[in-house]
Amino acid sequence: MGLMDEGAAPYWWAYVEDADGARNLVRFSESDELDEDFTRPLPTAFQGDAQAVRWLARAEASGRRLPALYLPESGKLLLLHGGQYVRCTLATMTVDEGHPLPIGSTWPGLAAAGFADTVDTVLQWDGARAYFCKGTQCVEYDLAADRVVEAAAPQSIARLLGGPQQAGFDGDLDAAVRCDTEMYLFKGEHYARYDIGVGRIDPGHPSRIAAHWKALAQAGAVRVLSMWRAPRGAALPSLVPGAVRAITPVATSTPAFLGPGPGTVRTAEPVLVRGWEEFARLWEAPVPAGQLPREPGGSGPRPHVVMADAVHGYFGNGGGSCYVVPVAEEAPDYTEAVRSLEKLRDVAMVVTPALWLHTPDLAAARTVMQSVVTHCERAENRMAVLDAPPWTSTQAEAAGLRETLDIKSAHGALYYPWVMVSGHDGQERRVPPSGHVAGLWARVDTEHGVHRTHTNEPLSGVVDVPGVLSDAEVGALNEARVNCVRATAAAPVVWGARTLASDADYRRLNVRRVVSFLKESVDRGTVWAACEAKDERLWSAVTESVTCFLADQWHRGALAGRTATEAFHVTCDASNNTHAAAGSGQLRVDVGVAPVWAGVFLPFHVVQQAPAPTALASEGGRGERGRIARRLPAHLLGLKGLIGGRGWR
Repeated sequence: MGLMDEGAAPYWWAYVEDADGARNLVRFSESDELDEDFTRPLPTAFQGDAQAVRWLARAEASGRRLPALYLPESGKLLLLHGGQYVRCTLATMTVDEGHPLPIGSTWPGLAAAGFADTVDTVLQWDGARAYFCKGTQCVEYDLAADRVVEAAAPQSIARLLGGPQQAGFDGDLDAAVRCDTEMYLFKGEHYARYDIGVGRIDPGHPSRIAAHWKALAQAGAVRVLSMWRAPRGAALPSLVPGAVRAITPVATSTPAFLGPGPGTVRTAEPVLVRGWEEFARLWEAPVPAGQLPREPGGSGPRPHVVMADAVHGYFGNGGGSCYVVPVAEEAPDYTEAVRSLEKLRDVAMVVTPALWLHTPDLAAARTVMQSVVTHCERAENRMAVLDAPPWTSTQAEAAGLRETLDIKSAHGALYYPWVMVSGHDGQERRVPPSGHVAGLWARVDTEHGVHRTHTNEPLSGVVDVPGVLSDAEVGALNEARVNCVRATAAAPVVWGARTLASDADYRRLNVRRVVSFLKESVDRGTVWAACEAKDERLWSAVTESVTCFLADQWHRGALAGRTATEAFHVTCDASNNTHAAAGSGQLRVDVGVAPVWAGVFLPFHVVQQAPAPTALASEGGRGERGRIARRLPAHLLGLKGLIGGRGWR
């Protein structure tokens, strides 16, 4: 028997991080089966007042651990962050009123021991004791008496466990959880199983989390930031008056590179790579050859070499994880590669660096480029990063590219000229700039936000830019919707942030990307509303959730305006949700935003659609573009929790 009655149907709960840094609360059964109906960001997993939900959103966005302690007798879950904590009722997935509260004011013993502001993890030893851990130290806490056990405060984790230092698990733990006579310790991408009776880590450990936790691997987890065992509880509680569900900003800087790979890398299936070393192993370290052509049909390096240089340039300029979609070296099928991206939600850029080497014929290349742009338009949340042809050598030729290529879309951006780089093997070559530009986008997004333009930002790895463009020539190119890589005394920089749009409202790249980012975030963040009753209470809750999200983006500088009213507006009421629409299970949210530089309100809308009655049990609700929001059976919504002891309030 474990720490709770087996009749309570215990589940494993885990707060995890995937390879892209995205975080979710997941749960899985004792048999290691992932509950696919329950995987969601922390702020959308719990309901509560606006202050509590914003606290959860800040905790998730901080990138720090989130220590958790579950109290089985009361059914309460405690989450700690930044010197504060919230108490949640797990059966109803709600944050209790009056939270967050300061750790030090509730448990002065922890404050006296220096554990009031930072706690790495909490280890629940049994029903009467818990250990608060920070660095290599821990403090024993008497749960029944609600006090620190003075004789043991603080002590080293190595002294408590007697052996984990041999495996490097004697400090800086991400999470720790006990189950019967065993304990699981998590640190980075590894975990260690600790035998309490023997007092040592089991042979063969540490081991990778994904190798032995099937459910966590299925959830894409590479780190476990907290874990506990508790009854399953509710899946998605019914809407509570005054409850606010935080909208989590979506990622904006994950690209998909479409291009050839040597060896056995042939199929057009996306592969997620987390760094250059991983890509090099996958791509079998291609060897360069020759120079690039000035005219169509000339000889040049193998396309997979240019593909590798582009990905190398992406990581070198600050890019994080990316997808690569292999195509054949000879007779590549870009159509199938583009189609494979339809199943990926998190792609924000599409790059085809070897396209002009595969298809030097202008008409054929234009067809592929148009298919990529059309895909981005349909997905609505991504941009095509396009390269000028390698033989484009003059400002006049470049200025005419938009008309020559006949691509007029706000979801495409064109870059000129090709540049000399220090390749992935240290050899200098002339390559298209798109891979390096994608890395620059990612770096600026991370450091400043998607609203920040990348104009005048340096490109790492570029050693020379052919030709010298005057200010007038750069201005003319930008006016023709061509963005330039330009040599400066300090370093080569990108100059220009224009799309290929005909619509004047979306000619600025950061305006298009901001609106796409906001719409995708609102779309994903309101999926939960698909299965709720479409009434005034839901309209009010959705309006407040979207308003809180947009207000936060306004404060971050993504939207213009002296006041929030000047920056955005949200409509979700009887004016845009008719009785007939509500009766069919549809919810519509109309939004207008004023991105920096736009000068006008730009509208977008999100529609969430409840499933047909016959599809509810098997599929769940579908939002715009077929998004699925699932609901558990009603009998799981009736679990009740009890109020806990005096200190855990």
